Amino acid sequence: MAESKPSFEQLTEQLTQAQAAGDPWKQGIALNNLGSYCKDQRDTPKAVEYFQKALEFFTALADAEKKATVFNNLGGAYLDAQQHQKALESFAMALGNYGSIGQHFGQAMALNNMGGVHFSLRRYEDARKQFILSASFFRSGESPTWEAQALENLAAAEAGLGNNRGAVESYGRALEIWQRQDQTDRQALIFNRIGAIYASIGEHKRTIELHTRALALAQSSKNVPLAAATRASLGRAHFECKQWDAAKPHF
Repeated sequence: MAESKPSFEQLTEQLTQAQAAGDPWKQGIALNNLGSYCKDQRDTPKAVEYFQKALEFFTALADAEKKATVFNNLGGAYLDAQQHQKALESFAMALGNYGSIGQHFGQAMALNNMGGVHFSLRRYEDARKQFILSASFFRSGESPTWEAQALENLAAAEAGLGNNRGAVESYGRALEIWQRQDQTDRQALIFNRIGAIYASIGEHKRTIELHTRALALAQSSKNVPLAAATRASLGRAHFECKQWDAAKPHF
């Protein structure tokens, strides 16, 4: 059974206790937790207020790791509010603080977040650069699952730039990781995405091969929604090839 999250009242009480004890580190932790609570509740102004107060404590304590954590959270809050420049600035501060202590995983997360902001703004070249660095840092930190996700993000940025070859290559590198980890759903998703790339350039026979592999994986993992979506894509590919009888069962 999943552990329930603390209520706002409980988090406020933690802050009150930390203040009574005169413990600045615990006050910073409590303020960060309150910010995260408000962020989850979509109360961005309040979340930003709590995160900024938390930063004051961790800056005074010269705690680079906690500062980085809060900056990442602050960036997420700004992103929720569509304040993209402030989000980028916060993620950049997180990157710098993680870098000051040689924390590769944290650097990778910050870079991935920055890439996500650029991608959302259709700045695909900037996103591409950040995702390349992110994947590299995840690899250095031996975090294959996160590396694969960064590679998928990189592939999407390559596709946004119209670089289909680069997109397929990046998806292929991610696919190798998911295969080693026996993640059949992720493999199916990637085969579908590569199939969509080939469909966009009119290579429908190759598209059919890829969606067929994706369907087999989705069915083996009993992922009904994924299998249904894949069937629809496979049906469209057969339709484009004028293979009416083959297309019909998938619709």
